[in-house]
Amino acid sequence: MIILSLETSCDETSIAIIKKLDGFTNHYKILAHETISQMNLHREFGGVYPTLSRREHERNLVPILKKCLTNASLLEEEDSELEADTISYCDELLERYPDLKEQFYNFFRLNKIYRVDYIAVTNGPGLPPALWVGVNFAKCVSKVLGNIPIYPINHMEGHIISATSTMTGNEININTLEYPSLSLLISGGHTELVVSTEPHKYEKIGETQDDAVGECYDKVARMLGLPYPGGPEISRLANLGRGARVSYNFKFPRPMLHSKDLNFSFSGLKTHILYLLRDLKEELTDQKRIEISTEFEEVVKDIFLKKIGAALEQTKSKSLVVGGGVACNDYLRDNFKILADELQINLHISEKSLSTDNALMIALTASTHINNKKEPTSEFVAVGSKNYNW
Repeated sequence: MIILSLETSCDETSIAIIKKLDGFTNHYKILAHETISQMNLHREFGGVYPTLSRREHERNLVPILKKCLTNASLLEEEDSELEADTISYCDELLERYPDLKEQFYNFFRLNKIYRVDYIAVTNGPGLPPALWVGVNFAKCVSKVLGNIPIYPINHMEGHIISATSTMTGNEININTLEYPSLSLLISGGHTELVVSTEPHKYEKIGETQDDAVGECYDKVARMLGLPYPGGPEISRLANLGRGARVSYNFKFPRPMLHSKDLNFSFSGLKTHILYLLRDLKEELTDQKRIEISTEFEEVVKDIFLKKIGAALEQTKSKSLVVGGGVACNDYLRDNFKILADELQINLHISEKSLSTDNALMIALTASTHINNKKEPTSEFVAVGSKNYNW
C-alpha cells in the first residue's frame, strides 16, 4: 500500500509518500517527504498573509510532487495524452490557478506515475485559500491516475497521529494509544483539549476563547520588537532568563486558571503586556525583554498544567497526547513529561520534526483510516478554521 499525501493548510507546502511494510499493521517506510516553508516570505507582514500563501502553494506543488515521486522511484519520463474528460475536469478545478494549471499539464504530459494506491489531503481546518489549492490539486492528481481513492484528512487529527508516531531513520511506526486518551493541540491557530474514547472518535472539551497560544506568542514577540515567528524568540529569551535565574518584578495574570471549565484565554495576557509596555517608564532593554519573556512562558506553562490536570481527572484518560507547532517548545515539553510522570500516565508528544505542519502526518492519519476500513470520499470541500469542528 502506497499513500501520496498533501498538506497546504497554512504556510508550508508539503508532500509525502509512505509505503506500508509487509507483515505490519502500523509500520511504514517513508519513501519521500518534502516541505517548503514560506516563513521568510511572511516575516515582513508579522504573520501569515493568506493570498501570498495560496500563491506559493500554486508555485510549489508540482516541483515538490516531481521531487518526491523521483525520490520514491515512482516516476518515469514518458509522453502521454490526457483524456478529454480528464482535461475538462481539471480545467474547472484549476481555473483560478493559471500557474499551477500550466505546470500540472506540462508535468503529466511528460511523466508517468507508477503505483500510488491512495491520495490523502488536508481539507481543514486552515486558511481556505491555501486549503483549496491542495484539495483541488489532489482531486486532479486522482483523476489523472484513474480516480484512485482520496482521503480528506482533518489537520488536527494529523497532529494527534503524528504525536503517537515514532520515527527511526526512514521508517515510522504509529504506536497504540490507551483509551480514553486526552490530546492537547497547540499551534498558531488552535489551542484545544480533545478526548478520544476510540480511534477516529473525538470530542472537544476545551478550547481558546480568543487567541491561540501560538498567536499570542507571535503578538507578544511583535510588541517586544522580536522577529516573526515569535515563539522561538520568546522561548530563547525565557531560557536565558531561567538559566541566569533572573529576578524581576513582573507578575502577569493567569487568565481562566481557576475557571470551572477547560477553556483557555490568552487575549487578556497579551493586553496586560501591551499596557505594561505602554506605561513602562524606562527603555525596553534586552534585560527587560528577557524578564517579560520568562514570566510570559511561566504563565503559559501554569495554565496548561492546570487545565491538563483537570481534564485528565475529568475524563479518566490513560494517556496524554501533545501535538502542534508549540509542542516544539522545550520548556513546555519538559513540564509535560514531569506532569505525566507524576500522574503515571503515558505521554505521547510529537517529535520536533513532526510538530509543525507536514504531509507525513496526513499520510499516517490516512493510513489509520484505511486500516480501520473507513471509506474514502469523492465529495468533500476545504473547511476553514471558523467552520471547523470535530
